Order: sequence, then C-alpha cells, then structure tokens
Amino acid sequence: MTSPTFDTVRTAATVFRQALVRMDRDEFVSLANFPVGACGDAAPLLGHYLLDQGFGTWTYVNGERPQGNHGFESHAWIEQEGLIVDITADQFADISDAVIVTTDQSWHSQFRVADATHPARIDIYDDYTRATLRRMYDRALEAL
Repeated sequence: MTSPTFDTVRTAATVFRQALVRMDRDEFVSLANFPVGACGDAAPLLGHYLLDQGFGTWTYVNGERPQGNHGFESHAWIEQEGLIVDITADQFADISDAVIVTTDQSWHSQFRVADATHPARIDIYDDYTRATLRRMYDRALEAL
C-alpha cells in the first residue's frame, strides 16, 4: 500500500470524478444528475478506485444535516485516518470545489454521521447492489 499524500489522492480523485462525468450514466439513476444525488454511490466507487490504485481501504461515511423546514439533507463521502475525500460536495450551494481532499472537518461536521460506517468498497454489498456498482465502476474505468 502506498502512503497517500494530499496531492496523489487529489489527483486520483480528480481523475475518477472526471471519468464519472464523462461516462454514459443513462443506465444509472443515481448518477444521472452527477454530482447531485450521486454521493451514495460515488463514495464507494471512489473508495474502490483508490483501493485499486494502492491507497488502502477507505471508510464510507454518511450523515444528515438540517435543511430548512424540509427536514434533512444527506451526504456521503470517504475518509482514511482523518483525511476526507469528497467528489460530490459541489452538489450543495455552499461548496464550489469539485474535489475536496482535506483534514479540515468544518464543513463535513455539519452532517450528523450515522453510526454504521463501513469500508468504501464495492464487494461488501448484497448481490444486486454489488452488480450495479460493478457496472458503474467498469463504465467509469472505460471513461478514464
């Protein structure tokens, strides 16, 4: 495993996000309006990609924050030893960066994190979800 640096992780995350943007997403409802509404699937896809690139296992983190009178809005990202990587935060009006690689938790700490975090990998899900994520991942790799 390569010890990730900000720059190497940012480069890999940027390359992967660009692949998600370029790939044919018509088949995948969750990625159709990328980055809007795509974080739940983009996070494990990115985690799997970073694992494949030799950066070790990442943790899938999701949380909710209050959203006016409408209840809550949710968001997902990945982390490893305090390093946050987020390729879909720009779906929110208060974020303009397409790729976030940071140890600063100030923005992400607005989200109340669920207790059930897990490895950000494709192979941990049920058969249907794993197959769907694998198709997404393969399409993204084709778009690299």
